[in-house]
Amino acid sequence: MILIEKALELVEREIDTDNLRKHMFAVSKIMEALADKMEIAEEEKEKWTLVGLLHDLDYERTKDNHEKHGIITAEMLKEELP
Repeated sequence: MILIEKALELVEREIDTDNLRKHMFAVSKIMEALADKMEIAEEEKEKWTLVGLLHDLDYERTKDNHEKHGIITAEMLKEELP
């Protein structure tokens, strides 16, 4: 699994738009709060937080090609995993 520190590095590297970064951070916090509310186990909660943070990682690359949205992120994450 990718660590939050690496996820933050990816956001810094891939996202140029401040408002998009703010959106991604907000969704991450919302996902974390939902995991708390649903009493998700701590190790699973981190996954929820990461999904919220990374859900638009490829948006600036795919905003004109919605069919690729998410696919590019998956490819980036595969490169980051050991």
